[in-house]
Amino acid sequence: MKKDKNYRTLLTSLLLSLPGPIVLLVAVFQTTSATQWADFFRRTAELIAIIVSFIAYRQKSKPQSEKIANLTVAFAMILSGGIMTFIAVFAHKAPTGNATLGLVIAALSLITNGIFWRRYYVLSSHGDGTIIATQKRLYRAKSIADAAVIITLLFVTFLADNPAVSLIDLSCSLVIALYLFWNARRIIKAKY
Repeated sequence: MKKDKNYRTLLTSLLLSLPGPIVLLVAVFQTTSATQWADFFRRTAELIAIIVSFIAYRQKSKPQSEKIANLTVAFAMILSGGIMTFIAVFAHKAPTGNATLGLVIAALSLITNGIFWRRYYVLSSHGDGTIIATQKRLYRAKSIADAAVIITLLFVTFLADNPAVSLIDLSCSLVIALYLFWNARRIIKAKY
């Protein structure tokens, strides 16, 4: 019964994550926000990690499956953080354009990812393997990153002419990147 809940939660989170990068790509082209671009790359890397975790969970009888899945999640976080840092430092310019669609996507993502964070928290409390515990960490990071993206895009949307918005956009990207690096380190240290 517990394994069925784990499987259904993993499958549902995968299916809900599939359209994320494609939908966000539309929003990315409507603004020059570094945070928005970094968020696109973050979501894409996380989607790959969720796919690998789902496949590994289905092949749980193979001893290396959990390790590969968890390291893929950590790698996705490191890759996302690296891309965010690169965009923030080397490709950053004052954010312009319409960030409304990105703001809506981030708000819906925060709600969805928060629900999955809670769900994985409950499932991981039963101690059923590291894949579920790692998904809990991933969805916590996703929720916090979504909240930071929302804050940044609110500034981009409502205070676009304020010179501080550029600094907020840059700072937010770097804070999210550092948080992703920190979480990846914790995943790697936890089991390997």
